[in-house]
Amino acid sequence: MGRVPDLSTLNPAEREALALLAQGHTAKSIAAITGRSVGSINERLREARGKTGVGSSRELARLFAAQENRDEQIGMAGAPSGEATPLGTAATVARGSGKGVVLMGFALLSGIAALTLVPGLAPQSQEANGDPEFNITFPDAKLDTRSLHAQVRRETRDAAWATPTEQAIRARYARLVHADRMARPVRVICGATVCEVAGLLPDGGQKRVNETMDEMQIGALPKDLEKLGLKGGSQLFGRGNFIAYWMREGA
Repeated sequence: MGRVPDLSTLNPAEREALALLAQGHTAKSIAAITGRSVGSINERLREARGKTGVGSSRELARLFAAQENRDEQIGMAGAPSGEATPLGTAATVARGSGKGVVLMGFALLSGIAALTLVPGLAPQSQEANGDPEFNITFPDAKLDTRSLHAQVRRETRDAAWATPTEQAIRARYARLVHADRMARPVRVICGATVCEVAGLLPDGGQKRVNETMDEMQIGALPKDLEKLGLKGGSQLFGRGNFIAYWMREGA
């Protein structure tokens, strides 16, 4: 076995590009997802190869994904070892300390979001049960978020629909209340029938988090995405992060 490259020197933009490359994307589709140019993505991959000494971007992406999965399994990418995730009432989780994990399912026609309290988190493989890029873990719950996560990556990408839809979704999330307080832009990935949006909630206090969650669940955002031909799937909110799924109308 060869030398394991040092991945600690990679910056967030390089990590983002490698994570998407590991999921099967090309430089062109990564550029569309992140809102950057193909040249910019290739430059990030070149920088990553130079820092790590790995000659192939695909091989480096594979090593990066494997390392992220290992880190998650031993707790390096999640909460500190031994730290429990306190869960209270639904209201406490959604409006209290923000330390709980809440799974949101919503129907756009009714405009009502049903709040489900997750009973607990079992040890899981991050590859199957979470998103390592944003440190999101999928709990066992009625709404099968992990199934949608897998579906996005399993579908054959419909570029004619997915690329403009990704751009429109990204632009709408960029107009969220307190979007300027988010540490990084959201990541949007569309396949053929479903789109995934993952990101970080705004910093600066629980009030900002609550207002952002309200807009995403029952505010203007679902109505605006409905105009793009999308309907709600599910949303998962964790410690400072979220992941949401939007389904293509008629699919």
